[in-house]
Amino acid sequence: MALYSKSVQNAVTILTYIAGGGDERPQTVREISEGTGISAPTVAKTVQPLVKRRVLNSRKGPGGGFVLAHPSGEISLWVIVLVIDGRDPFEDCVAGLPSCSEENVCPLHERWKPVKTGLHEFLESTTLEDMVRAVTETRASEIPKASGGLKLFTRKSLPGYPQGSGR
Repeated sequence: MALYSKSVQNAVTILTYIAGGGDERPQTVREISEGTGISAPTVAKTVQPLVKRRVLNSRKGPGGGFVLAHPSGEISLWVIVLVIDGRDPFEDCVAGLPSCSEENVCPLHERWKPVKTGLHEFLESTTLEDMVRAVTETRASEIPKASGGLKLFTRKSLPGYPQGSGR
């Protein structure tokens, strides 16, 4: 089960790559694509709402590309989920019922509520800075290939990330 959509996984991967660049130099769609393994058309599509909602800044022309609009420690995974998916992914009933709330509880409501709260708190408290730190502390070979959004930097590593270790 994925915690969030493939679009959010792509956005987290792209933003983590940009945040991990170590400088303020704008990253082009091509550089991001080559560095993350996400296709250039998908990168181009994914960055649009991030620019529109001011998570990223876009610079046009020679030397242009994308940079974070805020420090990486201020951009949470929760913000990314809301920008990309446009809604709280946990607002639907876990049992699939059309109506579930504190006033109208489903049979799983009380068991799901603490899980939902924990996931929400995790997404709100985990930032791009945390993601960059996690990626740079983890060898690329240790990242599960089936993880979807965290197949980061298998083709190109982060600046400062060990190169050619063969692991």
